[in-house]
Amino acid sequence: RLRQRFAALDGMERRGWLFGPELGNDWPRLQPWLGYVPEEERARLLQVLRGMDGAQRAQLAEVLRRQSPAGRIELRRELLALPPARSGSWLEEAARR
Repeated sequence: RLRQRFAALDGMERRGWLFGPELGNDWPRLQPWLGYVPEEERARLLQVLRGMDGAQRAQLAEVLRRQSPAGRIELRRELLALPPARSGSWLEEAARR
């Protein structure tokens, strides 16, 4: 039954669920950002996103929604340059901008 439901999804949704249940659930909101990540940054970005809880990923999606494509790239670079322990405070700061 699950395989049938998965097969019925469009390609973009199927791709998102390949990241696992947490990121797959958040994929529609994060896809504009995750869909165009350079290969050399992809593993680190996925690690950072998996380290966030659902509320943080939702907050990140809202921050990204307000950005231009160039702004999304800049935010990604900022986030990836941070030590993991600092990503929560960075997200709060980014949400206030």
